[in-house]
Formats: sequence, C-alpha cells, structure tokens
Amino acid sequence: MSDIENYGGTFHNAESENVGFGRITLWHDVEETYPGGAYLAPSETYPVGTVIPGGTPVTIKDGVPGGAATLNEATPTGVNKDDRTVGSDGCTLTVVTRGIMYGKRTRATISDEQKAHLLNVGVKVINA
Repeated sequence: MSDIENYGGTFHNAESENVGFGRITLWHDVEETYPGGAYLAPSETYPVGTVIPGGTPVTIKDGVPGGAATLNEATPTGVNKDDRTVGSDGCTLTVVTRGIMYGKRTRATISDEQKAHLLNVGVKVINA
C-alpha cells in the first residue's frame, strides 16, 4: 500500500460502513435570545447524560443572565434553542425569547398553557 492511499484522513475507508445522519430544523426564525442564557446543574431529575430537547420551556430564576434554569414550568421565560446534553458540570442553555418554532418537530412536551404564555413572551409555536 502506498502512502497516497491513506492521504486525506480516509484511512481504510473500505473497511467501515457508511454512516448517515440528518438534521431537523426546529426554528422558522429566531429573533432574540436571553442574554447569557441559562445554566442547568446535574440533579436527580436531570442526571449526567440526559438530553434536554430543543423546544423545552425554560424559566430562568431571578431573571439573572446565565442564571439557574428550571424546566417545564407553567410560565417559562422562553424555550431551549437546541438539544443539550447534561455533563458532569451541567449544561448551558440558549433560551429563545422571540421567534417562531415548529411545534411538531420538537421532542419536548409543551402544554397549551405554556404555548399561550410563550406567545405573550414572543415565542410562537406553529403546528408544522
């Protein structure tokens, strides 16, 4: 085997299977995010390795940028922009406060009460 056969990071590509992936667009438009986002610490409810789906309603305690987050409350500050995984030090969340989200594309559960509150905040959830 010559050195040129391994050029470009394609080492032994005939020995592995193809890998496919896809991306689902959750947002039609993001107009505004909460300054500093929010922080979610690991806990019994959200242990290390838990995936927080994009579209999850987020409430930021005390309205402090980068402040502690609670999830799925009745009157959220906004919604999580994308999927995040809780690590050993927790995870940061980008919180959308104005925008249009495709409601059928999220794995998060959003109640009608939360949707109504989010609409008043500036996040519209459409059924697409």
